Amino acid sequence: MDGDFVVTRIAKKPPCRSVLGAIRGRCKSMPDIEPLCLPAVERLEHLHPDVVHRSVEDPLRVQYVEMLVRLWKITYMRPLLVRLAKCDTIAQMIGTLQVDIDGLGRGLGCGDDEEEMTKWRDEWKNSRAQQFSFLERLTSRKLICEIKMRTGWWYNRPGQFSFFSALDSLQASTHAPLCRTLPLHFYASSMAISTVYVLLKPGSLDTDGYAYGKICSAAQRGKYDVERFSSGRWAETGEFSSHLSAAQVDPRRVSEDEALSGIGTYVGSALCIARVPRGRPKVWDYGMVVGYSWKEDEKSGILQVTFEDKTCEIPYGREELQDLAIETYALRPCIMRSVADVMPTEMRSIHNMVHDHFNGIGQSARRNSTIILRKLKMNQVDEAQLVPVFNIENTRVEYLPIEHILNFVSYFQGKRRAPQGASVPTALFTEPVGPPTAESTPLQSGSNDTAILQQLYDSDDDLVPIDSTQEEA
Repeated sequence: MDGDFVVTRIAKKPPCRSVLGAIRGRCKSMPDIEPLCLPAVERLEHLHPDVVHRSVEDPLRVQYVEMLVRLWKITYMRPLLVRLAKCDTIAQMIGTLQVDIDGLGRGLGCGDDEEEMTKWRDEWKNSRAQQFSFLERLTSRKLICEIKMRTGWWYNRPGQFSFFSALDSLQASTHAPLCRTLPLHFYASSMAISTVYVLLKPGSLDTDGYAYGKICSAAQRGKYDVERFSSGRWAETGEFSSHLSAAQVDPRRVSEDEALSGIGTYVGSALCIARVPRGRPKVWDYGMVVGYSWKEDEKSGILQVTFEDKTCEIPYGREELQDLAIETYALRPCIMRSVADVMPTEMRSIHNMVHDHFNGIGQSARRNSTIILRKLKMNQVDEAQLVPVFNIENTRVEYLPIEHILNFVSYFQGKRRAPQGASVPTALFTEPVGPPTAESTPLQSGSNDTAILQQLYDSDDDLVPIDSTQEEA
């Protein structure tokens, strides 16, 4: 397609310009998000000529498409009541997207006019004010009807039916302007009281790792309706909700800012993350997240990451880390490569290519790590090397040979024929290899959930003291 390309990640594979036009149309039908979304649309339209002639595999084009799909999902038409409840979350998602567009613009060489690139930051406060103004105007009779039609909660709480009856009377009176603001303030007050965020265990919200949940209503018969909160590792997942008991939920409450950051979702995950080893420049390294700490007053967090030889505390920042499949983590193509040499976007692209080559996505699958890494001109790995892997069922770290991990994924999970003499493990975790360590020691069988949660929040006992000037990420 001359001057354009199709977006394969959207149904029916529409042209990119058509997607941008459709997003504009969506914004006009939802004026409450229009002030926030339109600047992002305009910036993506401005960058379109710089990516259209790049190859499909080009990291910058891949990044552009990923941002386009994110904006497409954000502008999906939802009922007014839902948009009102999620207005802060939507604003947070758009703000994060704008920051990512800043980075893409610099990567494309469009960052000469820094003032023009960051113009959206100066306008952000006004855009948010416009969003609230539109929401306030929209919360008239239409919102009241949505509340009544979509929920039955005004019958379930004393006094709420009389509230709407009084509101009906006001609607027909000279106090209509005041009436328009009442639903917004009433609902916002209700949200402030009832909205709760929790960090839940693997499997609770249909994820294989920890996930944040959002609760917007009181428990019914001892169970909460918990909605999966899209942040951290699960930022791109769809909607999911589950009914969970109060015992599963009540002890695991966290702040809204922590849930928005997504930091807790990385516990148990395999990462490529930037760090500064003593006496070295900032490099990419591979490790397992064994815990985290969150400072509510600073709105920032620390990840505790176990590398081959020690556990370190690294400031949390999504820009300089990537959550990896276990086989990509074992192949570790960017190990000890300078961040200045391999930029974050390049790092993600390299991992995607390694993952696809190993698993046969768009090409023949290949088990030979030497060929895969040589093709990308990356350092080879010693498959006899032991690397840390988080056993999430037992909440402990075990050290496994790289060969064991790759054979398990390729031959057992991938059901590919193993060469004669090759071992084919039927489980990832076996008896711990090597001498026991603090990280590989299983928890006491009598440990309760509260103790486990405390360990996930802070694992200072296992940390190596680090000079703050040497381990900043």
